[in-house]
Amino acid sequence: MGRRGYVELNPGMDRDRSDAPYEPSYSTIILAKSEVPDSEERTKPSHPTWFWSSVAGLGLAVVVLVINIVVFVWVRIAFSQDLTLNNNIARVLSTSCSTTSRTMIFIELAINTLSTLLLTASNNCVRLMLSPTRSEVDRAHAAGKWLCIGVPGFRNLKWISWWRLSVCFFLFISSIPLHLLYNSIIFSSSYANDFMAAAVTQEFESGAQWDPIHAMTVVGSYGQGALDQLKIMQENGLNFDDWEMLPNQLCMNSFGSGVIKSPYLNVMVVTTLDKELRNDSFINAQFHLAEDLGSPSSTDESWFRSTRPNPDNCPYPDNVIMNQTSANWSVPIGGCQPATNKTNFLASESNFLISMAGPFAQVRYCRAQKASNYGTQCTISISATLLIAVIACNIFKVICFAIVLFARGDHPLATVGDSICSFMRRPDSTTSGMALISLSSLREFYPRKKDFASDFDFRLDTLHTWEGVRHKWGLGIRSPACILGMIFIWFAYLGTLVPMVVSWGQGGLLASWDQDAAIASSIGILSRGNKSSLLSLVMAINAPQLIVSLVYVFYTNLIVRLATTWEYSQYGRVRQGLRVSQPSGQQRPAHLSGIAFKYNIPIWIGMMLLHWLISRGTYLVNVKVYNIAGVEVPSRETLSSGTSSLALLFAFILGTIMWIILFGLCFRMLGEAIPIMGVSSAAISAACHPVEGDEDAYLKKVIYGVVPGEPLDILGTKHTCFTSGKAEMLEIRSRYQ
Repeated sequence: MGRRGYVELNPGMDRDRSDAPYEPSYSTIILAKSEVPDSEERTKPSHPTWFWSSVAGLGLAVVVLVINIVVFVWVRIAFSQDLTLNNNIARVLSTSCSTTSRTMIFIELAINTLSTLLLTASNNCVRLMLSPTRSEVDRAHAAGKWLCIGVPGFRNLKWISWWRLSVCFFLFISSIPLHLLYNSIIFSSSYANDFMAAAVTQEFESGAQWDPIHAMTVVGSYGQGALDQLKIMQENGLNFDDWEMLPNQLCMNSFGSGVIKSPYLNVMVVTTLDKELRNDSFINAQFHLAEDLGSPSSTDESWFRSTRPNPDNCPYPDNVIMNQTSANWSVPIGGCQPATNKTNFLASESNFLISMAGPFAQVRYCRAQKASNYGTQCTISISATLLIAVIACNIFKVICFAIVLFARGDHPLATVGDSICSFMRRPDSTTSGMALISLSSLREFYPRKKDFASDFDFRLDTLHTWEGVRHKWGLGIRSPACILGMIFIWFAYLGTLVPMVVSWGQGGLLASWDQDAAIASSIGILSRGNKSSLLSLVMAINAPQLIVSLVYVFYTNLIVRLATTWEYSQYGRVRQGLRVSQPSGQQRPAHLSGIAFKYNIPIWIGMMLLHWLISRGTYLVNVKVYNIAGVEVPSRETLSSGTSSLALLFAFILGTIMWIILFGLCFRMLGEAIPIMGVSSAAISAACHPVEGDEDAYLKKVIYGVVPGEPLDILGTKHTCFTSGKAEMLEIRSRYQ
């Protein structure tokens, strides 16, 4: 074994074969010049690769625009009356809640698929617009600055033309409303209901007498309708088709959990209290209003919670347990009673107590009124106002894609292969003699405000000596901007925990995967009649979508940098054609989106699923309200937000997987130990100074290595570059330029 970085090909092994594996042994070097058959020559295509990716982006934007316009015209024609009556919101489908839920799954998948495709096309367009031309790179190098190749970079902004910056700006501006509004154009309905909980004796069920005057003092604020409902409850209480007996724990969970919709309407809380003690089978009542759901000051579900309320501010008996369970649930009788009588209303320990202030009546069981047809009918609605805003954004995107496609007549260096090809055809004098310069040395030796050309002599000895260090993939993203991007991704990833924990606390983990089991969020219920409230609600709901879209941009940028770093390192191992936008000779076509499909497709699928899961986790819902008689009250119909802790949990898991993949790629080892250029135009240029007689190497299969020949000076300095001829491996502690 020889020195590190000093290798030879195995006997019979031709390093010129790009399709053959290379197994180096550490000894001497013999690299033969490639002889490539003429059949492998490529004819230069009429259009570059980025042209066809722009065509695909424009076609996609037009298709999405046409779909949105067709939907808008259909809604305006078929549901014009509904739009007029409901503030530009049309109910386009009314069916069972289960069917509505399944339909919304496919609608949301379609919306998020289209929006993610648009985001991908926009991101590719921005990458192309921010790709510098050769003249722009030359101007930057002359000023001692280097630019990013193949990825968007802030350092490029100063050097590219104003109209390309304008296209990027309008693409960004038009994307924001799309992410904030698109997922809420189509939304489903849910329902919320008032309910009355009546504490009664067991005789109430069988028609025992109750005092209407006493009842009116309890339910007076709800009027005669509440008394009528009490009569209905008594008359139908034994109808087992309409009423269901609930054990204590299930009763507490059903009416005290804060769920926006319940399978039950009203409930009789049957106590152990003896009717003969007060000659009245009706004891007390409590009312729940749908609008009070989630309010910190709401006490309408207090009978069914774990802490005993005391609205009458009465002293509790010494033998009353303050924390309720299904074994000691009690309800209040109402009003303060003499202490000598309090024990008469305490039930045995085997039963459940409902309790308020004063005496406590222990609960035997509950009888809950099953929800009628209103619990099975849901709707799907479309907001024409939001759809118009989305169509406007689509039009902006179509215009931007058209500008990219038809107005860009220059030749951007869209890939690292494009830049290598350009610098090999016309070498850059500002980087002559800097062959060993790399992305890491640029960052280490040449801070942003310094001129790398004038500072080069200061680091001459260091940069001319090869240390032979093999790097990890993460070298390609070891910059302040990339580190900030990873920090942003990390915080966005942790941010999914907030709504997930809130939703989990409100409804339980498995309670709300389907949107027909909506949970009221902390945003609250807002009136449909207030358009500003609708817009603010929609933007608050879809804010995570905007964050995920920004994560996609950062994530893709980082993956492109990693993949570019790895692909470049392979030129020190395998002789291969350059991957360029317009291949000719033995060059290879560039990837449509800048990276191979094996990276791009998994990223796209992952981000599409992430968008979809977020849309299932936080969403707009139309809430129809029913009173205690089970009658819909149109004036109380509202728009609200729903959350699903299970969907957000899946989003969190998916984000974890994607983060682990990105983090793991950073620690993979690169190929041969060669200077890693990454996306730096200066480092790429420094490696592209071919020797005399090899001027057309950019059309052939090339490899990076030491060009055989006499040393350039008495120190034994040799020349290293991309070459189509013979090449040797770099040796440790040797000097190159």
